[in-house]
Amino acid sequence: MSQFVKKPVLLIGDVNFDMVIQLPPGDSEDEALKDLPSTPNTGGTTGNVALALARLGVETRLVCAVGQDGHGRFISRSLVEAGVDTRHLLVTPDHDTLVMTVVVDRSGQRYFSRFPAFQHAASFYPVGKLTAADIAQVGWLHSSGASFDHGTTSAAALQAMGWARQVGVPVSFDLNLRSQSKDRFGSDFADIRQAVALSGYILGSGTDEMTHLVGLTDPLEAARTLSDGRRTVIARAGAQGAFMIAPSGDVSHVPAFPVKVTNTLGAGDTFDAGFIAGIVAGVAPLEAIRWGNALAALSIAREGAASAITLDMLQVLLSRNSPRP
Repeated sequence: MSQFVKKPVLLIGDVNFDMVIQLPPGDSEDEALKDLPSTPNTGGTTGNVALALARLGVETRLVCAVGQDGHGRFISRSLVEAGVDTRHLLVTPDHDTLVMTVVVDRSGQRYFSRFPAFQHAASFYPVGKLTAADIAQVGWLHSSGASFDHGTTSAAALQAMGWARQVGVPVSFDLNLRSQSKDRFGSDFADIRQAVALSGYILGSGTDEMTHLVGLTDPLEAARTLSDGRRTVIARAGAQGAFMIAPSGDVSHVPAFPVKVTNTLGAGDTFDAGFIAGIVAGVAPLEAIRWGNALAALSIAREGAASAITLDMLQVLLSRNSPRP
């Protein structure tokens, strides 16, 4: 494999404290009275991508905000321990850290609750704290629509994307609209559409996100609409892998890696990390998508979106499943 580029990848967006709770298998009164074990993790869509990139050995900087509280301290420590550069992490007394509680029921179905629902630190990274000079230092910029529904983080991200375009830094954007509604973003998704216009690479679920954004039922047609002859769109398709729509309009398919699914939480984020890692390492876009599929497979085959993935694991999976000549 090629060596990673010398300039770091910079991510701007959300980071949160995840608390995962697994319900017991039975429903007796004795089980109902037991304390349930919980698993704390650093999460968030850009937080997950940053952690996965750092564990692959990619120099990674994360632009995000956490509260001046215990959850924020946990996140700060875990990012540093994973090797993420936190020079742009803001600890604010004005907003609490976003806490995501994930309850996994007996069938494996997952339910999410976030607190605070709004006015949390992740959505309030201030405009102006990040500078054009900061963007000029990096080799790639990535952001996510998860923090675009309110606050100032979206404006800070859009400003950074504009600077990146001016100096030729590639920009990728994950829609992350799956669980959102037009009520939260406004009927026209104005900030999301502006981010799309500023990006050279768009990622997301073809079925759940791209169709929702453009108002079409066919995911490939939705992805082609987003490409608009100007950008590369990668439409994730779960067990089918992913589809790439090039600016030329050509459509390519990269199959998924077959694995036993344990936990799908954060699979799209780890896909993004694999794709970005591949691109900055110098591989072709279709091979970078294969990296994304491989990293997502490693993620869903174990608990914890990015907690135990290494570059060696990625290399082994890629070599075992190399395309036939």
